[in-house]
Amino acid sequence: MDEPRVLGAGDLKSGLTAAFERDGGEQDIQSFAALSGDHNPLHADPDYARSTNYGRQVAHGAFPVALASTMAGRHLPGRSVVVGSYHPRFPAPLFIPSRVRVQGEITSWMPLSNTGTLRVSVVDAERAKPLDGLSAYSLVKATLEHTVRLLAPEPARKGITMNAVLPSFMPTGMNSTATKKAVLGETARVPAGRLSTPLDVAAAVKYLLSRESSFVAGQMFPLTGGQL
Repeated sequence: MDEPRVLGAGDLKSGLTAAFERDGGEQDIQSFAALSGDHNPLHADPDYARSTNYGRQVAHGAFPVALASTMAGRHLPGRSVVVGSYHPRFPAPLFIPSRVRVQGEITSWMPLSNTGTLRVSVVDAERAKPLDGLSAYSLVKATLEHTVRLLAPEPARKGITMNAVLPSFMPTGMNSTATKKAVLGETARVPAGRLSTPLDVAAAVKYLLSRESSFVAGQMFPLTGGQL
């Protein structure tokens, strides 16, 4: 096993990044179940997992948290770190087996107290690979959201509202070539049990054009079906 990275307090600053990949397989799930006592069949029983809406085994929620601990203790900041708290979010399930990519970034660092914040993402490495044009699309989307928030106050003074409707994955447009398996996977991630549709977008726009929304300005309206 490689030695953990050693960074002194003077080496740390906001913006430092690190990443590693590893395979997540059946043995990992069974070992984690034995260690934690969580033998939920969605995690530990491949046959049961295939019968659910997910279609395959889902890693325990604490499994990516453990990989975040690996990032902190071995890669960034490394050996000398002590983690004070975790604030995990689970926007999508981590399926098993898969190639897992763990990415870390120091988002804040306070030299006087030698404390900071490390943001870690744990994702399927294949899903993390950008599609053609996706990076440009993401940049334009982020710019649009920022522009709405920045410009909305000025027209609001004249009674003009500016907002944005943000639908989640829809199997249309750039996603029209998505495979049936990919669509089912995206559907399984939505608590509402279905994907966003053009009718959902139309309904949101209809509301924003109505008198009832006259006090709503500079807002993002994500259509996610409860997906965080």
